[in-house]
Amino acid sequence: MLEGFKVINLTVGLPTISVTQNGVAFNKTTISKLEHPEYVLLMINTKDKKLAVQVCEEQTEGATPFYKQKRNDNVVSVRWNNKDLLNTIAKTMDWDLSNGYRIVGDFLEDDKAMIFDLTKAEIIT
Repeated sequence: MLEGFKVINLTVGLPTISVTQNGVAFNKTTISKLEHPEYVLLMINTKDKKLAVQVCEEQTEGATPFYKQKRNDNVVSVRWNNKDLLNTIAKTMDWDLSNGYRIVGDFLEDDKAMIFDLTKAEIIT
């Protein structure tokens, strides 16, 4: 009777990343929609000013550690403090990272990826 149906994950909020001078943080909704991957590919399109994160296996070339479940911890978060990544984003967008920026992502279910259009960033107040 329920063939063809799939469960809808109703996490609260939109999938977002925050870019600040302290790092790039992925919210719980982003991690949940990507199904808590241990590894991702991080990609940037500097021409279109977009950042993409795609689920991958550990052995995939360019794989980056992403989400690691901690024992007895219900906190779902990922923060990358990589200065090269921050400098690349800031340079691409001509941003002063003394401000913080929040970007809503678009989930591509078939690709197991999230794309963040940096041109649609909102300043975090």
